[in-house]
Amino acid sequence: MPLRSDEIRELASSLNVEWNFARLKLVASDWFSLTLEDLAPLNSEKIEYATAFVSKVNELGRDHEFLLRLQGEGNANIQRIAIKLLTVPFISTQDENAYFAISLESTPFIGRNELRRNIENFSNPQVRRKKSRVLIVSGSKPCGKSITKEYLRHLAEEVAGAQFAVPLDMSQLKPTVKEFFKAIGSKLRLDFDNPPFPDLEDEPQEAREIIPYIFWLEGALSKKNGAYWLTIDELNHAQVTKIAREAAYEVARWAQEYRGNLWVALLGYNEPVTDHDLRRGAVLDIAEFPPKSAIVEYFMTLAKKGGMVDLQQDEVETWTDKVLNKYPKLDKETMMNLTDKLEDIGEDLLDGQQPVLED
Repeated sequence: MPLRSDEIRELASSLNVEWNFARLKLVASDWFSLTLEDLAPLNSEKIEYATAFVSKVNELGRDHEFLLRLQGEGNANIQRIAIKLLTVPFISTQDENAYFAISLESTPFIGRNELRRNIENFSNPQVRRKKSRVLIVSGSKPCGKSITKEYLRHLAEEVAGAQFAVPLDMSQLKPTVKEFFKAIGSKLRLDFDNPPFPDLEDEPQEAREIIPYIFWLEGALSKKNGAYWLTIDELNHAQVTKIAREAAYEVARWAQEYRGNLWVALLGYNEPVTDHDLRRGAVLDIAEFPPKSAIVEYFMTLAKKGGMVDLQQDEVETWTDKVLNKYPKLDKETMMNLTDKLEDIGEDLLDGQQPVLED
């Protein structure tokens, strides 16, 4: 979830105090290939450059990656701010049970009860027997598969104590195996030189030709401490090639067998899971659009949190019908609009206000 304007100001203010201009310029260049002087008018104050820099990183969708690096490499004050901004407040239908969170900061995560029942085997570090390293979420229709990555980020922080890597969006990659593994290395902040990245002369055309990249990944991860969660999203996107999809599958298969410090989630993977050990060991989930009852529960929970204790369920059911009737046919864009609408209503309810609904 992107940083809000007040969070951008808070982080920029901390960087302005703790870093000199040279440090700010170096980080912008080395971490994000940005030229600091291009981000604000000439002769601006350092705080203006810091604010413009944080805003640009946020605009690029790399805010989470930035905060993770600051958490690991900043001084005590910057680390404190980074940890604070990485902590996603949530609202649960079951007291403070993180598994039943339905609002993640403000993003609705509704329904998905099958996933909630099974995800502990993937996420809870205390679960030892049949411990899964892989989650595979399938689903052919728009149903919130990609929102799953926000739920996983939440569980990584609240339950597993794991490093949640910035999700890898397959629709934004060049459709080659080499670029796929380079992107994994970048997301996990792996050393490309030690062990050396396999710059193969020919682009892999079959799954068995991916093995050198898997060996590289295993060697690079063996030098990292702690647990890492990698989410590979948009695997059902039309732009993703068959070999790139197979590469993602091979990474998941290896992670389950390797049982090391990498947990992998494949979102939108609609191909058959043919490997017996992976099918038996992975958490498999089919994402479906939430039923009306789950949306009613979402509204009622947030209304109660906002102090609307006298709100009647039949009134909330009427709201839900109005919202759903406005979106009778769901495509990807409509699903995003519906999610935004649910979020807006949720914010009204948390403020103790009746939502404004169009007839």
